Amino acid sequence: MDYKVKQVDFFKFLKSVLPEQISVVDEIAGILNISNDSVYRRIRGEKELSLDELRKICSELKIPLDTFLHLQSSNILFYSKYIRQETFDLKSYLEEMLQTFRQFLHFKERQLIYLTKDFPIYHYFMFPEIASFKYFFWMKTYLNFAEYQKKKFSINILMNEIKDTGMEIARLYTDIHSVEIHNPDNILTTLRQIEYYKDSHFFESQEELEKIYESLNNMIDHMEEQATAGKKFVKNSKPHTGSVAYEVYVTDFFIGDNTQLVTLDGNRRCYKVHNGINYITTTDRTYCDYTKKFLDTIISKSAYISFVGEKERNRFFNMIRERINAYRENRIDTLTNF
Repeated sequence: MDYKVKQVDFFKFLKSVLPEQISVVDEIAGILNISNDSVYRRIRGEKELSLDELRKICSELKIPLDTFLHLQSSNILFYSKYIRQETFDLKSYLEEMLQTFRQFLHFKERQLIYLTKDFPIYHYFMFPEIASFKYFFWMKTYLNFAEYQKKKFSINILMNEIKDTGMEIARLYTDIHSVEIHNPDNILTTLRQIEYYKDSHFFESQEELEKIYESLNNMIDHMEEQATAGKKFVKNSKPHTGSVAYEVYVTDFFIGDNTQLVTLDGNRRCYKVHNGINYITTTDRTYCDYTKKFLDTIISKSAYISFVGEKERNRFFNMIRERINAYRENRIDTLTNF
């Protein structure tokens, strides 16, 4: 197959992976800073697409060229997003996450499968007190940001950045059909973070600590309400006719990582969280297909607790509440209590 035919096929491929509301011509014109007419000439194969232009398009749209060329390779191209304290801005970070969800909504068919060792951050966003704690912990303790080293946690420190944008992210998350795979131990990630700060006297006051526990309990209550309905909806509301499906599975297997597999009009995209809140993403077809098969296997060996499965659902959420209460009442031995 000659280069011209490959180039024409490449633009057909781009059209298949972009939302139908997005103009391929306008998108490419913006990326390459050329006129729409110049784009059309490239689409028709009249003007050769340079390697640099190809690189810019693939980089901007996060499309591995291997995916289009169907190359058989053991190498997988991931796009990374590293958080560095000298350049990190929480507001911008959340705005970028919000923009990603807005892009998802351009697709007619959208599904997110989430295999998690914690609860998805999108649930935390509906309850900004606990969401503020999570981000403070990550920046102070995991990422060692200098500006937080002498600070104790107070809900108000990050509330302005998280409250509105986080709630909007959570709202958009309720518009995406989700399949979440949980383990009863997921809650321990957050509980041990709280315990570490409690033992280290990193809370500004006892009142702040109690607000965090209360916010966490409220989040669990809302997750259970959604699981009972089998539908997603924002807090303090009820499911309606247009509410999307919320599928929750519970597995006894230990979950070693956070994996998100997004399917948009038949095209897949995989996100892997690493080192706290950093992530890498790929649209590599082989990798995404392999991930889908792996997730399907886990799901097939898990208990379904959305809408049906009342007994298993009650056991799961009651176990989580008992663990929260045990930590809240200091009934758990930690290193500082031995």
